[in-house]
Amino acid sequence: MITHGGRLPEPTSRFVGRSQEAAAIRDVLTRARLVTLTGPGGIGKTRLAIRVAGEAVRTFPDGVFLADLSAARDAAGVVRAVAAAVGSRGQTGSRGQPSAGWLAGRLRGRRVLLILDTCEHVVDACADLADTIVHGAAEPVLLVTGRQPLDLPGEVVFRIPPLGVADGASEAVSLLADRGAAVPGFAVTPGTLPRLVDLCRLLDGMPLAIELAALRLRTADLDELLGWLPGHLRQLGVGRPAAGVARHQSLHASVVWSYDLCTPAERLLWARLSVFPGSFDLKAAEAVCGSGTLAFLPGPPRGVRGVVPPGDDRGSGTLAFLPDPPRRVRGVVPPGDDRGSGTLAFLPGPPRGVRGVVPPGDDRGSGMLAAAEIVDTLVALVDKSVVLREQDEGDAARYWLPRVEREHGAEFATDARVCAARHRGHYLDVAAAFAASFNGPGQPGLVAALARDEANLRLAFDGALAEGDGAMAAELAVACWPWLICTDRFGLVRSWLSAVSAGPRPPHRQFAGRLAWVTFIQGDAPTAGPLSDGPAAGPFARLLDGLAAAMDALRHDAYADCAARCDQLTAVLPADERWARGWAAWLGGVAAWFDGDRDTAAERLRSGLELLVPFGGELAVAQHLEAFAWLAEGAGDHRRTARLLGAADRIWQRLAVREGVRAPRFGLALLDAERDVAARQATDALGATRYTAEHAAGMALTTQAAAWNAVQAPPQARSGRGRAPAARQPGTVRGSGRAPGARPGGAGGAGSAAAAVPAQAGAAESAARWALLTAREREVAALVAGGLANKDIASRLVVSKRTVDAHIEHILGKLGYSSRVQIAALAAGQRDYGEGPPIPPPREPG
Repeated sequence: MITHGGRLPEPTSRFVGRSQEAAAIRDVLTRARLVTLTGPGGIGKTRLAIRVAGEAVRTFPDGVFLADLSAARDAAGVVRAVAAAVGSRGQTGSRGQPSAGWLAGRLRGRRVLLILDTCEHVVDACADLADTIVHGAAEPVLLVTGRQPLDLPGEVVFRIPPLGVADGASEAVSLLADRGAAVPGFAVTPGTLPRLVDLCRLLDGMPLAIELAALRLRTADLDELLGWLPGHLRQLGVGRPAAGVARHQSLHASVVWSYDLCTPAERLLWARLSVFPGSFDLKAAEAVCGSGTLAFLPGPPRGVRGVVPPGDDRGSGTLAFLPDPPRRVRGVVPPGDDRGSGTLAFLPGPPRGVRGVVPPGDDRGSGMLAAAEIVDTLVALVDKSVVLREQDEGDAARYWLPRVEREHGAEFATDARVCAARHRGHYLDVAAAFAASFNGPGQPGLVAALARDEANLRLAFDGALAEGDGAMAAELAVACWPWLICTDRFGLVRSWLSAVSAGPRPPHRQFAGRLAWVTFIQGDAPTAGPLSDGPAAGPFARLLDGLAAAMDALRHDAYADCAARCDQLTAVLPADERWARGWAAWLGGVAAWFDGDRDTAAERLRSGLELLVPFGGELAVAQHLEAFAWLAEGAGDHRRTARLLGAADRIWQRLAVREGVRAPRFGLALLDAERDVAARQATDALGATRYTAEHAAGMALTTQAAAWNAVQAPPQARSGRGRAPAARQPGTVRGSGRAPGARPGGAGGAGSAAAAVPAQAGAAESAARWALLTAREREVAALVAGGLANKDIASRLVVSKRTVDAHIEHILGKLGYSSRVQIAALAAGQRDYGEGPPIPPPREPG
């Protein structure tokens, strides 16, 4: 029996997605008495609760009841609504009203599921009622929905996330496609799918926003909607009054409901957080959103007309409102400190370094938010589901404000310019700290951490240019340079460098060198210019110059010189530096190949790939894949050659479209020729049809899967097999007088690549593979190693078998494996080395 004041409304549309969340909630309902679903307005809490209740009805033989509390305004209203929902209208409380204790008595001895829906506006009353029922009756189970938890002992809280928007198969796109099917002319096609993904991403994967956007498609086409929505998200609505919950009629109504439930301090922080276009951490929130300080000056600085003596409130003029002490300021006056000694600056307007002013008589009472208050206020906004906490694997928690909430907060941000200036200053400091520590330990982690702030860094750069601060924009571009280069963001870094170079004050000539480097990578310049022609160049510029010198030696066939320059560069690098070492290894491996030393080539290429993969850049992977294809073709493994070249070609195509890389392989003719020879020989050996099929199979590989396939040992070369590097005298390597692939003083390298890249992965390689897997994939792999079938794994993890099947396929694809046996061996090996999770015993039948 399911009731909603006697009857549960039938759903008017299909339930889409949330299968994992529903299964997890059902499981917890068998073990916990109080379960709360929280999330922002429009996330689908009520719909999910009703879905779970319908699937769990057999677990509760005495009934499933839904109490809608949206109309309740006090504790008495909450109790009345719940009493009506369970069909108990009697009373034992005062004035003939049912009481919480009486209601708990009525539920005693009954195995029921009671849904308390929409509790955030009467959260204290709901908490009191829930506490009374849980302690007054041992059998009822409560499922609560609201924008914040009840904060009761024993409460299990599920924070419902937005729908995934990763690709065209995501739940958000599925929901949009389902709702859009009712719109004449709407269709999901290869042409419309990318724009549907963009629309769902713009809507943050929020189900209510997606539903309302689908309605808007009745009157606007997809492109018009995508163009109109930014800045107008709150205007999405049903267009006319309709039956249903008022706060679900528009995004504006939903966000206003949340805003009205916030305290003044929470509203102030909400407004100031609207400056962040992406996620942020607590340190950023404190730096940007805390109240400023008043300058404590030794005397009037330049541009200051006079000073305010202690005790003189000086009706005219303004006091400097500073985010931090500017130049020549000894210290600061904290908010609330009148500082009896010294003087406060009496300014005609903000001098240089002052980002805002406090008008006379304005104590900024409604705008005072000390840094110490930020933590508690931010936590309160997270509890109320205004700010969402990111599921992040980094050390520091990260938060984000959904776009609708961000639009609403910006409307009330009276000090937006001050916050924007602080935002620029903070992220310049973040980028500068990154650049200063890049050449040290933990490079991939540093790059990943800065990449999480991309939206903030882009806003800071654009803001600096808009404010005419070309020096800050230039400083930010230079600080971000290592991150942008390591992660293949060539289009972005070129646009930044070009924008600064076009400013009224041309930057240092090193800027031209950096721009030349990017155009070289993209294939628009024959060489890369020098970067380290001054003390301001920085260590990363000197690394690039070292690599450029080695590449220039390779271009001129000076293979020994190229290898020597790579060795010199790595000799002065810190032991735990990875990026420059990885590229030096690639250059050394290519030089060794052209010099006929296949063993060294394979060893260095493998080392380079393992060093560079963690950065996430695809350019490095493509360069290595092609060099491994040369090795494979030299060993007579034509299928492997075709697949490696297919995987590399896929990456080159992506880089051309996404980052403007018009000439692969740095435009070096000797690399182009070598690739063409390998492709031609593999085609001749396999035949055009089979080569095309193998090449397509390589193009289907993910970048990570292709990378780890590349370091597997190819078959030994056939006797006498070998080929000359392209553009060389056939049969010899220039200047060596020996066959290509042959080691100095030895025979041609049949099988030498196999010796350099052993078939059985060692501990380091296994650990690297294990690191590719997500936490859930590692858990699945451990269960596979425990001998569980997919159905048993699904039962153990409380997910569907289809989900487990997908995890297994993802693991196989990532690692380039072909069977569960390989997965089990990898997981068992990690357990043996203390890296993997313990493998659980097989589940007992029954």
